[in-house]
Amino acid sequence: MKALEIYEQDLIDREQGEPLPRQQYYTALRDALHRELMQQGFSDFLEQTLLEIRGGDREKIYVADYAVLMECHSMIVLGREMRDASEFVPHLHLRGEKARWAALERPGAFLMPVTRDMTEKFKQLRAVSRQLVDARDDTVIPQADDAAQREIEQVHTLNKLLDERCRALQAERDELQQRLRLLEEGVITEQVRYAIEARRLQEEEALRQSYEAQREAARAAYRTQLAQELADGQAREEAARQETAAIRAQAAQDYAAVRQEMARDLQQLTGLLEGKLTAWQSGLDRSECRLLALSYASLHDLWAQTLPQLILDAQCAGAAPALMDGLTQLRSQLSDRLNQLEQALLRLGLIILRPAAGETFDSAKHLPAGALPGQGAQALIARCLRPGVAAADSPAALLKAEVALQES
Repeated sequence: MKALEIYEQDLIDREQGEPLPRQQYYTALRDALHRELMQQGFSDFLEQTLLEIRGGDREKIYVADYAVLMECHSMIVLGREMRDASEFVPHLHLRGEKARWAALERPGAFLMPVTRDMTEKFKQLRAVSRQLVDARDDTVIPQADDAAQREIEQVHTLNKLLDERCRALQAERDELQQRLRLLEEGVITEQVRYAIEARRLQEEEALRQSYEAQREAARAAYRTQLAQELADGQAREEAARQETAAIRAQAAQDYAAVRQEMARDLQQLTGLLEGKLTAWQSGLDRSECRLLALSYASLHDLWAQTLPQLILDAQCAGAAPALMDGLTQLRSQLSDRLNQLEQALLRLGLIILRPAAGETFDSAKHLPAGALPGQGAQALIARCLRPGVAAADSPAALLKAEVALQES
């Protein structure tokens, strides 16, 4: 919730006699107000409070709200650590002693008059919050957190110096007012009064120029630090880019080596198969035909399962386009070799078993993937996982087709 919403809800709860515990209300309002001022540079709760004070609608302030505003002033303007609020109410004294939370739980209004010093601190809180957010938004670079913190600390230091100077000027103003009263009584001359006023104006102008010079120096140092950190970030990015290029080059070399090795193995397998086909054309026995069927099944598994999984793994790993094109081309070559082997098997009088979906399961030609369902011999095929091979003159298959069965 926003700080203003928490404040308005507490007004309603107190009128109904069911407010939150005071320590819980203080913590919620303090955290919400501090977050809004540090992130946005303003808060509707603070603006409404100052507007009511300036318009004369608020002459007194609730003590818990006063403690929240003064704690945010301490943390943001003066740069101090958050005070412990577990037992005592921060910034609040009753009858000369620290006020405990238990005291605020008793019935009572607990209002305190709004003073001029209190109003000035609320204005300082608003002004410094805006300065911090403006300084942070001038140049938004992720690496500049340390530099921004240093600028905030410098602003806090300057604010402390300004507070001390304001107190000194307050004392001088009181002295000047005393002298003016004496002047009205005819004790000092008009010339002395003019000299005092001129001195005051000179000191105020000198203080303002000094503050502006220190603030400009802090901003220049902050921008220099940002530029250096930006250059370092660009250097790290270039090094990472070069390392990525080297990794990609190494991956391309590894792919080329694997491709050559697979091409060599494929060439050897093709030569072996072609030699076997030439030798077997004169006459093949059943054991040789089964070996040829097993070779066909192995080549089919390589084309249908191994290479697609390898392509999928390469895509997930972000492989180079050249590697992906090579794997796709290799699978196309395997498809051509598989078609050639099928034609050779057909020329040798063998049959490719590739049952379609809906056909009846035949245990002599089909191998189920998993256990048979309850209907047994009446089971229907869902899809063919791997083709089989059978002789045209034999009821039993040389290599059964592996199938997935329909569920009952």
